[in-house]
Amino acid sequence: MASGGKGHDEPLLPGTNWRDGRHTRMFAQVVETIGEDSRTITSYALRHTHITHQLLANIPVQLVAKLHDTSVSQIELHYAATITSNTDDMVRAAMQTFDRGNVVPIR
Repeated sequence: MASGGKGHDEPLLPGTNWRDGRHTRMFAQVVETIGEDSRTITSYALRHTHITHQLLANIPVQLVAKLHDTSVSQIELHYAATITSNTDDMVRAAMQTFDRGNVVPIR
């Protein structure tokens, strides 16, 4: 990751006042510094990536929604493909496997 030599626990963007919009300009500078287009990669991409990673890590949708100050219905609406693409893996992991040597016919 391009972090400009900052430590893993240091903020990528300085400052504490995020409501005045300065963070948008600072984020754009970071994106341009790493050679990407700041018109297409915004700070919202971080939120989207974080939500996607949490869903793929099987964190309950209710918790993901709460952590990101949104509703379950909005998560389901915008991340349905992520949720459903991971469903097969979740179900397989929860299924019991049987040793065929221990299976006996019922009749």
